[in-house]
Amino acid sequence: MNLLQFAETWMDEVVISSRLTDENGNPIKFKISSMALEQCNDYRNQASSFNVKKKDASFSAAKYQSLVIINHTWDPSFKDTAALKEGGFLKPEQYLNAALKAGEAERRCRPSYSFPGLTNLWTIWWKKQKTPSGG
Repeated sequence: MNLLQFAETWMDEVVISSRLTDENGNPIKFKISSMALEQCNDYRNQASSFNVKKKDASFSAAKYQSLVIINHTWDPSFKDTAALKEGGFLKPEQYLNAALKAGEAERRCRPSYSFPGLTNLWTIWWKKQKTPSGG
């Protein structure tokens, strides 16, 4: 497996809050994936707005954060139609805003911001290459 393939398929589990627990009281682990640079740039564009007449630009950090969380959290999935329906939500953003507090959303985003940083990816990938099975 080359570095690019590894980066595109990497998943990890992170605990973002002691408030979020399962029925046994164990912290819920969020299964997350990496974010490609192209995706990051696309989310930045979606979170930006420009007013040519006023020569003004703005960036919504909340919109960017929502895009990262919704598109790179696999379990629990904020796109799960059954969960959306059960909660009475029409959009994943509504589910996300109801489920996570601001600090939790920030903690959930941190691994996605830092993980695709090549240093971490390279280190993890290189360690896998050194194992007897080659990963």
